[in-house]
Amino acid sequence: MPDYANMSVEELYAAVKDMSAEDRAIVYSLLTEEQITALEEYEQQAQVTPPAAVDYESMSNEELYAYGMENLTMEERIALLDQLSEERRADFLAYVEEYEASLISEAPEQVESDYSGAPDEIDVGPIVHYDTPLRAAAAQNAPMALMAMNSPSLYDTGDGPVEKPDGSLTYDNNVTVNKTIRDTGDKDVNGKDIYELNLSAEAVSNVVQGYSAVDIVLMLDLSDYMKPTTVTKYTYNRLEDDYSFREFYNNQSRFYYKVSEDEYVPVTVYVSWGTYTVYANNRRIESGALWDDVNKDYYYTREVSGYDYVDNLASLKEAVSQFITTVADMSPESRIAIVGYGNGTVVSTGEIANESALWEAGTRESDLLNIVTSLTLRYGTSDSDLAMADAVKIFQSVSSATEEYSRDRVALLFSAGIAGNGKFKDSGAKGEYLSSNGTGNIVAQASMHLSVLLKGVKGNKVLTSSTTPPNVDWNTAAIYWDQNFYGNEFKISQADFEENYEITDYTGCGATVYTVGLNLQESGDPTVYDISEMGNDEASQDRNVGARINEYMYRISQHRPTSAHYTALSDLPADWQELASKVTNYSSWYQSNWGFYPDSLTRNQTDGYFLTATSDNIDKLKDIFELIGQQVGEDAEVSVIDYIDPAFTLVDQSGNPLEVGASVKAGEYTGTVGKDESGYFIRWNDVTLDPGDEYGEGAKDFKASIYVVSNNSSFGGNQVPTNISNLSGVSTGTELYKFPEPTVNLLINYQVNGTVETIPVGTSVDYDDLITYADRFTPNGTNNAHVTITYTLKQNGAEIGTYTILAGQTEGSWSWSDSGKTNTGTLITCQDYTLECTVSPVKTTGADSLGNEAVSAIDRSATPKIHVLVPTITWKDTTVDAGKTPNYGVDNYGGITWADAHGDDIDTTVATDWDVSYTYSPVAGVINAETEVNVTVKVNGTDITDHVLFERTCDSDRSHSNHHSGSDSTKCEFVIHLNNIELSITKTVNEQPEQSFIFTVIGPSGTMTIAMGASEFTKEGDKWTCTKTITGLKSGTYTVTEDTKWSWMYNVVDGTATKDATQGDDGKLSVTFDNTRNGNNWLGGSDSVENVFATTDGASAAALRAANPAALPNPLPSTPKDNENGDEKNKDQNTEPDPSEPMETQEGGVSNV
Repeated sequence: MPDYANMSVEELYAAVKDMSAEDRAIVYSLLTEEQITALEEYEQQAQVTPPAAVDYESMSNEELYAYGMENLTMEERIALLDQLSEERRADFLAYVEEYEASLISEAPEQVESDYSGAPDEIDVGPIVHYDTPLRAAAAQNAPMALMAMNSPSLYDTGDGPVEKPDGSLTYDNNVTVNKTIRDTGDKDVNGKDIYELNLSAEAVSNVVQGYSAVDIVLMLDLSDYMKPTTVTKYTYNRLEDDYSFREFYNNQSRFYYKVSEDEYVPVTVYVSWGTYTVYANNRRIESGALWDDVNKDYYYTREVSGYDYVDNLASLKEAVSQFITTVADMSPESRIAIVGYGNGTVVSTGEIANESALWEAGTRESDLLNIVTSLTLRYGTSDSDLAMADAVKIFQSVSSATEEYSRDRVALLFSAGIAGNGKFKDSGAKGEYLSSNGTGNIVAQASMHLSVLLKGVKGNKVLTSSTTPPNVDWNTAAIYWDQNFYGNEFKISQADFEENYEITDYTGCGATVYTVGLNLQESGDPTVYDISEMGNDEASQDRNVGARINEYMYRISQHRPTSAHYTALSDLPADWQELASKVTNYSSWYQSNWGFYPDSLTRNQTDGYFLTATSDNIDKLKDIFELIGQQVGEDAEVSVIDYIDPAFTLVDQSGNPLEVGASVKAGEYTGTVGKDESGYFIRWNDVTLDPGDEYGEGAKDFKASIYVVSNNSSFGGNQVPTNISNLSGVSTGTELYKFPEPTVNLLINYQVNGTVETIPVGTSVDYDDLITYADRFTPNGTNNAHVTITYTLKQNGAEIGTYTILAGQTEGSWSWSDSGKTNTGTLITCQDYTLECTVSPVKTTGADSLGNEAVSAIDRSATPKIHVLVPTITWKDTTVDAGKTPNYGVDNYGGITWADAHGDDIDTTVATDWDVSYTYSPVAGVINAETEVNVTVKVNGTDITDHVLFERTCDSDRSHSNHHSGSDSTKCEFVIHLNNIELSITKTVNEQPEQSFIFTVIGPSGTMTIAMGASEFTKEGDKWTCTKTITGLKSGTYTVTEDTKWSWMYNVVDGTATKDATQGDDGKLSVTFDNTRNGNNWLGGSDSVENVFATTDGASAAALRAANPAALPNPLPSTPKDNENGDEKNKDQNTEPDPSEPMETQEGGVSNV
């Protein structure tokens, strides 16, 4: 390791400048504090010195300005000015002053605040309302079910409306509404009649008031964070001395800006070229030229004046109590649940997390206040995830059949620190808030998943997916289980989520989520500090932790309705993009998946949902809760809304369609066209309905005319309403005074489709599949809301069954002529059918609101057809070596073609989508004999072998059928033949052989014996050689053994009488045996002599015997023959002569000559 401790500062800088943070920390541990300080100062100077290679003096003012803005940091730009000559610098700064003059606006006046009541700087975002309270409940049902039902409203409208002769309806003896229809006599460009709808509403006796009741879940942090705190008190002093900008900039950490009498915040400075801008509290304080003095009246320094003891829990109790009192006073029917968390959770207003935990604020105010008073610290971990899970369960338990379901909802999470055990996990952690065993990451990630459910549209299922899709739309609420909070290890699987939080219902709760923080770590200013980077000092790590807390609390809150992370500059709000442009490392760090969440853009924003306070300004906590409570009590607007039935299209007076966002005037009110899951609507907000005084003076009512035409999306029917009744009327927030429903009789509009099915032979078709819908005529429950559709399927005049789709349904039911037969059965030929259809209006009689008579049913017909495709599959024989395993699908498969069973010329490419599979008998394995293979064919899992036409390409030398059907079980589909090879056996002898040689051959073709006679040898060089070749052998391994007992006069040279034949490059097998004569002169089986005897008479014979007694034969042996060499005296197994045996006992010895 280098001797870092004795290096100069220049050497140290060269050594560490490219090191990782971990390696640099090791080096720092070897240095003194003085060395570290000197190194950091040197490094800072090295980084801010502009490259010497750039010739700034020769640049024009415009070039120098552009170069500095694009390539240099603010510190580097300041340093560059010092490098210019005095004359050049003066000229350039004059240009900068003139160019940037337009960028310097007047600084805001310093406004002294008396800070009485809730401070002006706390701006709480409003509760997010549904367009009408009923929409949340309506989302639980199919849109058509809403249109078709004629049940009372979910709102309490007294004993129901009183209908007047003019058709108007009066509710609660106070609100009268009406809606009428008129045929204008005009037509749109498509020839459709244009209808005028006239809406009106008025108050009979009292001003119609808006009113809202809200369900609220308070999640309160009672963990270790809420212990009492000792805070430092400061005295702030306005600057008295003038400061040049340079001096102010170099000492900016000393200066503060006064927000109010109780709050002072640090300033940050941004430098352009010749100008500077000072920011504080997320707004610009002043701008000026670099050579100016700052305005000392704006800034303060501070000094310690003492210390205070702050009881954080007592302050929280006071804030929550004030919140309850505010809600009880302003919205007494609102309900509040209290969940405390820390070392687990407790539902203080109920035993379990369900609707019973919601207590009415008005009637149970004292009970709620008593619970708050009795709150105690639970200590331990900050389990915000468990508290949010309780909130989800409470909201989800409210029945959609109740009035309370339609209420707005609020979830307020109060947290005093990092989630979990108070630390984020980081392996290289330093400082108070990072640890290798931190649990904050996983708790934060789970809390964000839970916040998606809390904020999801009430009644709608939230999308869940194991992976985040490419090009994901982050504006759509969804839970992606692969998302993590600063590290892949901090993902939570769906299984773990459901087990840990006991939540399997992913229905949105429709809540507005506020997050309130106390004593949260600050992030710092990203234009000054890289809040994403964790350096080796605790301060930088603490800033990073502050940014992570901001991300967690900000994304949970209503600031991010989908709880999604900002991943790209284009995703950021405008003020975020403006600040991002001032952050040097934005493109390399903040645009990644790690985040860009400084205090200035997340905390205490305009319309804020993430609000913070500190123990040294603890009264602000009460103000925050007070302002959120006031949002709960805000009166709902009185509005008029009309949902248009999907059978009609909103148009202007000339018949031109109105798009979403279009304006519709109604006297002093301007309505807006909108669209949601229930359809198109027009909404007029902030409507005043006032009966005036007793003489009608000052009365205000509502009148509007809108226009519609029928559209082709509807199948027609009688008495089709022009509006969706249960969604249209005057809304007060808790009540909906429904409009009457003008109706129109619409001609039946429907077409049928003669479907064509194409299937493989041997399969079947469900009759249900023969009913497919023509374009634009698929019943969806809305377009067929007023008609019943009946199909009758026939073949050859015989009825198979009827299929009936009732009005408002998306699917129908069958009635079968042959009970239980729901499909065609196995088909081997093409089929033709007749499909008859009758479309009948549900209401068969009665005029509509225009006086038009009822329309009649219509009949339609079509001719479905089933094409049956028959495959021709080609297989081919192959020849392989024995011992090999063939690949049938590659080597023997020859292809498949499909043809219509009736010979029709149709497109058969549909067959390419079918799953054709083959199984073989026998299955592919080692081949040692000629093998016949049978094939079973399945298409989409169905065995069609008996209906397949097989073609076979056979071996020309084999007598097999060339063409046969698969139904003929006596025939195979293909044959695996074995290759024929030849084997050569060569014998060499060192002298001319005197006998024959015998060899035994064993292999795939069986066992055989090969002999070589002595006369078959020829001399080649100094050897006598004979070769015998066996042809027509099956391929494989052959073993050759020389019978050495037969050729006993010769020895095998290498002593190996048994050898495996080897295969040469030509594929032929060969084996060689080399023998030498062993010197024994015994006669062999090939030795013989022909004795020719002359005839003689008896006298001559006697004379011969007397003259030659030695020529007489000896007597035959009288002793038993010895058993030798296993011959067992068997002359057929003669192995003699034996040199070790007396000649007299030899078989084939002298006695046989």
